[in-house]
Amino acid sequence: MWAAVRSRTADDDALVAELYRRYRVPLMSYVLRQLVAVSKAGERRVVMGWLVPAPGDGVPGHPAHLVIQGGTSIPRADLARVDVNVVNGRTLLTIPV
Repeated sequence: MWAAVRSRTADDDALVAELYRRYRVPLMSYVLRQLVAVSKAGERRVVMGWLVPAPGDGVPGHPAHLVIQGGTSIPRADLARVDVNVVNGRTLLTIPV
């Protein structure tokens, strides 16, 4: 069943503007990271993503270590490596499999 689609209103625009104004600066202190599975053929699949606060994890002020879990549809025999990336940025870590 298809949901009804309504047109955007001035109230919608005001709400988006308010959310942007209120949360833009706090969210900019976080960095989105991704765990990416890479097959031997070069296929890339995002396993998961998470936000990292500005100081990071496992550092003074944030002593807890990051613990993540995830899965991929790439079969183990076809898996070449796992990358940790900054979204729209560089690869931080590559783990050969």
